[in-house]
Amino acid sequence: MIRSATFSRSDGYLLMISVPAVAFGGGVLRILPPLGALLLLAAAIGLAWTAARTTARTTARTTATATRATATAVPPDHGNAAAPQ
Repeated sequence: MIRSATFSRSDGYLLMISVPAVAFGGGVLRILPPLGALLLLAAAIGLAWTAARTTARTTARTTATATRATATAVPPDHGNAAAPQ
C-alpha cells in the first residue's frame, strides 16, 4: 500500500497502525480497539475514495471506446426488414 502509485501513502500507514490496535490493543489499554477501529474506518474511506476516482476514469475511457466502436458498426437486423421477393 505504501509503495503503490495508485493509493495514498497515508492509507497504508493508517492500515498498519489500526490493525494491531484492533487485534492486540485490548490487552494493553481498553481505548486502543475503538481507536484502532476509527483509524481503520478512515483508511477504508480513503481507499474507497481513491478506488472510486480510479474506477470512474477507467469506466469513462472504456465507455468512450465502446461507443465509438458501436457507432461505426452496422446495426443488426432483427427481422424487421422486408423479405426479399
